[in-house]
Amino acid sequence: MIVGLGKTGYACAQYFVRNGIPFSVADDSDNPACLNLLRKTLPNLEVLKIDEQAFVDADLIVLSPGVPLMTRAIQSAIQSGVSVTGDIAMFSLKTDKDFVGITGTNGKSSVTELLALMAKYAGKNIGMGGNIGIPCLDLLEKDVDFNILEISSYQLELADSLGAKVAVLLNLSPDHLDRYENLEAYYETKLRIFNKCEIAVVPRNIPELVDQIAANTFTFGIDGPVGDQALGVKDVDGEPYLFTGNRALLKAESMKIKGRHNWLNALAALASGYGMQLDEASMLEALLSYPGLPHRSEMVCERHGVQFVNDSKSTNPGSSLAAIEGFANSRQKLILILGGLMKGADFENLKKSFEKLNFSCMVYGEDRKHISNILDPESDSIKSFETLEELIKALREDTTEGSLVLFSPACASFDQYRNFEHRGEAFVQLVEEYFS
Repeated sequence: MIVGLGKTGYACAQYFVRNGIPFSVADDSDNPACLNLLRKTLPNLEVLKIDEQAFVDADLIVLSPGVPLMTRAIQSAIQSGVSVTGDIAMFSLKTDKDFVGITGTNGKSSVTELLALMAKYAGKNIGMGGNIGIPCLDLLEKDVDFNILEISSYQLELADSLGAKVAVLLNLSPDHLDRYENLEAYYETKLRIFNKCEIAVVPRNIPELVDQIAANTFTFGIDGPVGDQALGVKDVDGEPYLFTGNRALLKAESMKIKGRHNWLNALAALASGYGMQLDEASMLEALLSYPGLPHRSEMVCERHGVQFVNDSKSTNPGSSLAAIEGFANSRQKLILILGGLMKGADFENLKKSFEKLNFSCMVYGEDRKHISNILDPESDSIKSFETLEELIKALREDTTEGSLVLFSPACASFDQYRNFEHRGEAFVQLVEEYFS
């Protein structure tokens, strides 16, 4: 029984069709996203509703990431002895190729794409997918040297024995608290990436994590590295360089991707590449050429001496905090734009950053008042607007030459936009309109 007929559910259905395995589909939507697509293969397919009765005769439930494991009908099925799995768990059992699994609250897509580029520069034929791009079960059909998977916490909920060649955790910060019972449950789910892995790549700023992993471990951090399998940043003649152990690799500012958070992404990708035994020179060549992802700390343009950065993909405070810290140490005046739907996220660390670092803040959207009250309930310096357009129009009066405008909303986009891509495109268009 496939539960949820979105992109992942459709890929699972196609996998079952290819392998002659009978299945049913359940989805609470009246018009599931991929129903018409699947009916091209199975014109008589009926879609059941998600309830206990639908699962009575199921031998196995394949749960799409968008359907919470704690859904009552799913829990009832589990209590009745029905097994539940997901696409990543199925992939790990069926693949005969090594794979890299990459997770973390922020930066997953950037590091996945960067590592894929490094592998290509090194002459490897790789598959890339999972939570980004191609669904992982579709990768089983490809003849590759190895696969690189972005893996979300939702997918990890059902991955009991993942067995990645290289398992990567980029960072941990509060997110998806509307889905998990508490923060610890979310963090524990993320740590499942290391189940039965051969090599682990972990951030040094979580020392208790480094100590508890039994696998061969590479570490990365913004500090100077100690040891052959440690990567970090050191100053050389006053300039920051990426290092592995005692060896300088390249000048950090020579990369196209900017900000300290992107230095960490680069170090994580390099550590993963070392784990997969990629050629170092090829990895560095790829790193220098990598432009970054759209909507992720993307340097959009410079107008009248003002730089504009589109970080619309930051949909939680941890992601925005990484971007802020990445740019706040420059000599530029930083103007931060926040707004949208908070999703119950914890803004406490963002508040501490606002108090500590010298940047101004503008907010918009449905939760603008709540965000302003959290950051500084007594301050008149946080300017609030109903829409992003009103904010950008007013921004012309607040920017001076040498300013950097960071659009990193820390919120979901659905109050005013279809998704973070739509929101990022709107930001770029508004900048072009009002700062031409």
